[in-house]
Amino acid sequence: GGLSVREGELVTGITARYGQGHAWVDWDLSRAEEPPFGYMALSDWYFEMLRDGARHDLYEKAIRAEIEASKERAVGGDAAACRVLDVGSGDGILSMMALRAGASAVVGVEFINSIARASEEIVKANRRGPDTPPTAPLKPADEAPLDVWCTDVRGVTRVPEAKKFDVLVSELMDASGLGENLIQLMRYARNELCRRGAPVIPARLRLLGVLCEVRLPQLAGTDMDAFWPVWPPERNSETLWLGVDLDKGEGDFRVLTKPAEFMSLELGKADVNDVPTRADLKFEGAEAGRANFVVWWFETQLSTADP
Repeated sequence: GGLSVREGELVTGITARYGQGHAWVDWDLSRAEEPPFGYMALSDWYFEMLRDGARHDLYEKAIRAEIEASKERAVGGDAAACRVLDVGSGDGILSMMALRAGASAVVGVEFINSIARASEEIVKANRRGPDTPPTAPLKPADEAPLDVWCTDVRGVTRVPEAKKFDVLVSELMDASGLGENLIQLMRYARNELCRRGAPVIPARLRLLGVLCEVRLPQLAGTDMDAFWPVWPPERNSETLWLGVDLDKGEGDFRVLTKPAEFMSLELGKADVNDVPTRADLKFEGAEAGRANFVVWWFETQLSTADP
């Protein structure tokens, strides 16, 4: 939304109030220049992901490699054409990367209406045009079309062969790697909406883990590890898992084993039945200690054209 502000004019329709231990400022959304988005708060991890420059660089490299490889494989017709489908397009960053990498057209599919609308504004703000600088990264819409469909990709009916997509890309990986229906959505999109053999980004996903010895942090220089059996109370539930940033050295723990692979999947081909409900694991010890924690993560091979 947003209210129009002009020099020398009073802005009215704003109220302040105090409640629930906070100060609140409200304004009359009916006076907004554009219809406001429905209220939605994104989690901190989402914005941390947006600031992950290393992730963006690797995705852009993979997208460029697959688009170039797709054009080289083209037989007959327009060899310069490469249509890209972005499933769970979110803010639109991967869709815009595809245009910059030479895609002839991109369609982003985003289920959440507020995010889909916001991504359309982001794309618009990054196109060259009368209201944007000539250095904007995207060509005008008539030269590099990018559409955002607000729907579940499984609700998109099969498209004619001539309109099928040449490259499928997605970033529907949560902290577990397999959240957000990644397997089902990628399999449907590739089978129903993409050309036969279309490359998928990411191409493969592996879950790995290690056994660790974790100690409670010291308080005022004293060892508090005797509290381990009762900390935290939620650890008695079968669904407890905590997020730590290994790159930042978070967590007071020692790794005791070499990584063991939980599973490995080829995305776009794998079905949910390929995910084992239970598997016996063997961890090779790396140093002595008392294992009382499991640290696990996922790794992806983004591109087969640029492994």
